[in-house]
Amino acid sequence: VFQSTRVEFVTTLGEYWAESGPFQWFFGIGSSASYDVRILGRYCHVLVAEVLFELGFFGLGLFGLLLFFVARDSYRLLKAHKDNPINRGLASTVVAIFVFQMILSFKEGSFLTHTFTLSWAIILSRYAALTATEQKRNYQRMLRRWYQYYAQFQPQAAPQPQPAEPAASSS
Repeated sequence: VFQSTRVEFVTTLGEYWAESGPFQWFFGIGSSASYDVRILGRYCHVLVAEVLFELGFFGLGLFGLLLFFVARDSYRLLKAHKDNPINRGLASTVVAIFVFQMILSFKEGSFLTHTFTLSWAIILSRYAALTATEQKRNYQRMLRRWYQYYAQFQPQAAPQPQPAEPAASSS
């Protein structure tokens, strides 16, 4: 049953894409083009194939960048909250929801109707950015306090006498 459905859908869509020419290879045959009855008439149910054939290598590259940045931000987020169990739990939940939505997008439908995956990617990356900003602010605050504490124990330098201005010569 699986071979007669999804593999056939992907093969049909891929053949149409391959025969379309170099411009379509790079930019794709168009978002949701698989719904056209002349091509497939329905969704192909394989997300990577959908992105490649409908959005081309350019769209697949952008999709890969999205996944790379989300993975990087997930790592940074979990690393930033390793010492705080409550924030680590919240970060883990946001990452898990994104992963779950990503898995659902592989089987449920195209990105045209399944916007939750991209929404959770944005939420996760924004949360990581806010966490990084907060950590940077706390580090700068700690340095400022340390400097103020350290400066109170430094001896004050005596004021240096200003050199007298040279007298104007009368000629």
